[in-house]
Amino acid sequence: MPADDLSARAHNGCLTGVVLSQRCDQPYHRVELFAEGAPKWLLFTDIILGAIGMTDSINQRDLVARLDAESAIHRLHATYIHRLGNGDFEGVAEVLKHAVIHVLGNEASTVEGLLAFFNAGLLVHGDGTPRTWHSITNQLIDVDPSDERASSDSYYTVHQQVDDFPLQPICTGKYLDQFERIDGEWRFTRREVTLRFAGGLQHHVKGAQRDAVAQTA
Repeated sequence: MPADDLSARAHNGCLTGVVLSQRCDQPYHRVELFAEGAPKWLLFTDIILGAIGMTDSINQRDLVARLDAESAIHRLHATYIHRLGNGDFEGVAEVLKHAVIHVLGNEASTVEGLLAFFNAGLLVHGDGTPRTWHSITNQLIDVDPSDERASSDSYYTVHQQVDDFPLQPICTGKYLDQFERIDGEWRFTRREVTLRFAGGLQHHVKGAQRDAVAQTA
């Protein structure tokens, strides 16, 4: 009997010996039955390994789907940050065009509404940017078993430097995000921005956003 075979013996019955091939290069299992001294060969299609293989295949698909979702969500986060840092408010509104954004009690949606929201709430300096540097860390991404919805909980830190205002952190908080996958593409459906710690924000926010920060601080 080969060393990689599994054997079992049952006494007082017609089945006295079973050999199950475990070699993974075979498409089926071969089972040898000794009934009344006469060997009979039965070929079983991949019942056992097939079941295991099916489970492995499902697990692999789940893993691939999750990694695909996480990669897409990381890219959405990064795209938002890069465009915001460049002062590209139209590009930020495009990333969030299917979402509702909620910032300290103020909400906006649609490309036009989001563009108006950013223009009304964020200061732009001489180089055409907010002069800020956003970092996202500690991202927790949860993908729904349907692979059609997901959420994430992330820390953000914003640094800023302008004339007479040395480079320094000006605020930290969380992005609480929700996503959906439509036609194979992941997109934001909601972004809530919370404020945990606030420093000197006088060179970054204005209007309703400045008022909201003052009430929160």
